[in-house]
Amino acid sequence: MQYKKSKKQVEINWKNIDNSIGYVVYKSDSTKIFKPVSGQLIITQMNDEKVIPNKIYYYKIKSFFTDGSFAESVKKEILIQE
Repeated sequence: MQYKKSKKQVEINWKNIDNSIGYVVYKSDSTKIFKPVSGQLIITQMNDEKVIPNKIYYYKIKSFFTDGSFAESVKKEILIQE
């Protein structure tokens, strides 16, 4: 997972996974409870405009497959600076 950040948004990009039918991006302000911040995406990019400066957010991505299985990325810590 790669990202670009500003004080108003985070743009998250990731590599396509073979045989994936979609992705969902999850966000947390702690390392425990993640909530989806996207619907199921077929593209490998998402912008999160709901960020607050001087706060740390954690993001992870789930990839879904036709057989009903999924794979989850490691979480990425991103500090939003002013």
